[in-house]
Amino acid sequence: MAITPNIRSISPFYHLRSTFQSELKRLEMYVRECKADRVVMDPRVENTRAIHVYEKCGFRQVKLLPQRELHEGKRHDCWLMEIQYTG
Repeated sequence: MAITPNIRSISPFYHLRSTFQSELKRLEMYVRECKADRVVMDPRVENTRAIHVYEKCGFRQVKLLPQRELHEGKRHDCWLMEIQYTG
């Protein structure tokens, strides 16, 4: 089953706070309630801080997506990251 909520980013309010991880955990609970088996995201490669937090929460880097995102006229590479849930 594919559920694709339109979540473009996590509010900047959480970026510098430990609540960032707790918001990811809340997202995880929501995903489990929807009976989804995974969450995928594609942060920019240069966003090492966010990637580190995602990995601490159980996400893993799956594939490099060259020139995935266009922002202000410039293309950026992104990582396809996922976390899978069982049972």
